[in-house]
Amino acid sequence: MARKGAKSPTRSRKLRSTGTKARAHVSDGPNSLIELKKQLEARTRELAEAQGHLSEALERQAATDEVLRVISSLPGGLEPVFNAMLENALRICEAKLGMLLRYSDGEFVARAMVGAPPALVDALLHKPFTPPPGNSIDRMVRTKKLVHTLDAAAEKNKPLSAQLAGARSHIVVPLLKNDELIGAVSIYRQEVRPFTEKQIELLTSFASQAVIAIENTRLVNELRQRTDDLSEALEQQSATSEVLRVISRSPGELQLVFNSMLANATRLCEASYGLMLLCEGDAFRSAGVYGPLPPAFVEQWRIGTLFRPDPDIPAFRAAQTQQTVQVADLRTTPAYLRGDPFPVSGADVAGIRTMVAVPMLKDEQAMGVIAIYRQEVRPFTNKQIELVSNFAAQAVIPSRTLACSTSCASPCNSRPRPPTCSRSSAAQRSIFRRCSIRWSNPRRASARRKAPTSSAALERFIS
Repeated sequence: MARKGAKSPTRSRKLRSTGTKARAHVSDGPNSLIELKKQLEARTRELAEAQGHLSEALERQAATDEVLRVISSLPGGLEPVFNAMLENALRICEAKLGMLLRYSDGEFVARAMVGAPPALVDALLHKPFTPPPGNSIDRMVRTKKLVHTLDAAAEKNKPLSAQLAGARSHIVVPLLKNDELIGAVSIYRQEVRPFTEKQIELLTSFASQAVIAIENTRLVNELRQRTDDLSEALEQQSATSEVLRVISRSPGELQLVFNSMLANATRLCEASYGLMLLCEGDAFRSAGVYGPLPPAFVEQWRIGTLFRPDPDIPAFRAAQTQQTVQVADLRTTPAYLRGDPFPVSGADVAGIRTMVAVPMLKDEQAMGVIAIYRQEVRPFTNKQIELVSNFAAQAVIPSRTLACSTSCASPCNSRPRPPTCSRSSAAQRSIFRRCSIRWSNPRRASARRKAPTSSAALERFIS
């Protein structure tokens, strides 16, 4: 009989078997230290990749936000938007140079260039060009799709970017508005290294933003132009109303009417001076002067001065042809070069350069001329000339008002009398006594002109 507590062989074998299985479970199980280390390394790589993708996404988002901020802060300016766009594209896409082109009527014009050498800038910036057949820009025009070129230096027709800047791998992305090509954005590397899909996607996004910026600028400029046109129309209407008020309130004060016309025409047309001349046969008489003219000029051409001009001066031609005459530079006119005192004193004493002369017409006859002047070479616009023409048409209204008041104060069969308003100056009466002689050819005027009486002169002018 075995002793109590002694170990049986069967029990020993079971314990040894259990220990062997435990050791096998630790050494050969799926969660061994080696496998855990491999799994940790894999997770670390995945995390690093995810962090890299996140950093790239954040960088692209930051670049996009920056461009959008520039667009919103400068609604009317495109160049800062284009520069910000190219700078971000070059940095994120690891490119060396980039440019944004506008397209119209078969030609491209580089509107912005970043990172380009001076030779390429001089050749393309703000200068129209047509891409050679077959190169990347030409292919983009024909397909209206992105063109990714591996090596520009290997192309048959090398673009200027390859010739002058050493460009190799590059992308050209079209700018499309409603499927209409309006430009392109391109970036270049100086080595053969294709761009990734993400880089291409980023540049495509920038191209879409460029289209938005261009359209936004167009709309803003149109709105500004409409606002300016409305403000200009209101200002012109206000000036016209002011002249009409002067006419209605001062029927006998023609000098006040003329001064108001010249003041408004000079101010609204951004001119320096204004002058009104009345026709007397082959001569002119000064009827109004406005602006900070030099005293020597004012003294020479003060109100009431009679002079016979050279036939080539703009005022003479405007009266003779009954059409508006504009001169870009008074110092280049034949009359000035010949030494006529009127243009010489205007250019040399008053500093006049650009001028426009508009005839004052009554019954298809030139009664005088309104002229405005600038001290710089800057032609007047069509709208400004139209405004002066309106004032010239208003200048004959006082004479009609004066004719009505004179005829009402006289018997029907009697001859009209000169105005006797106590406020009318002697100079005004002298002017309007003489300006009744109709405009005629200066070569024949002296042969057929007969000095009229003062009442007859007035009758001709106001009839």
